Amino acid sequence: MRRFTMTLSAMISALLLSACVSSGDYHHSAKNQVSTGFYAVVESVDPIKFKSHVGEGAAIGAVDGFVHNIYGDADDRLFGAIVGAFFGALVTSIAEGDTNGYEFHLQDLNGEYLSVILDDKDASVGDCVIVTIAGEVYLTRQADRYCYEEF
Repeated sequence: MRRFTMTLSAMISALLLSACVSSGDYHHSAKNQVSTGFYAVVESVDPIKFKSHVGEGAAIGAVDGFVHNIYGDADDRLFGAIVGAFFGALVTSIAEGDTNGYEFHLQDLNGEYLSVILDDKDASVGDCVIVTIAGEVYLTRQADRYCYEEF
């Protein structure tokens, strides 16, 4: 039992430390991709919610907890299902992370409108941004001169 506890502690420590490591400005999805970008102005930002799978995680956990206690009495099966549902929902919630997102409505320098859905609010209404497309889409705030001044 002691060996299991030490192994589990080491795995959790490694996981927590790896979450803190950050290097570079490029996402892995930009690797081996053609990248393009253009300047645009943020016209509006709408908050959105991404679909959550916590309910499914709770259901799977409940079934697992029930099955693991199938040879127990009715109270064991019920308790196993409740605990399984709780941990199934908890693990799914942690894995999903934040389900809040933002829909950015942009106007490029040619007057064309487009929408981009992102999970971070890196820009506000009126900001000049460069829209980078490389497998995924990224917005990076820029100086106003890129969007409002004539070249």
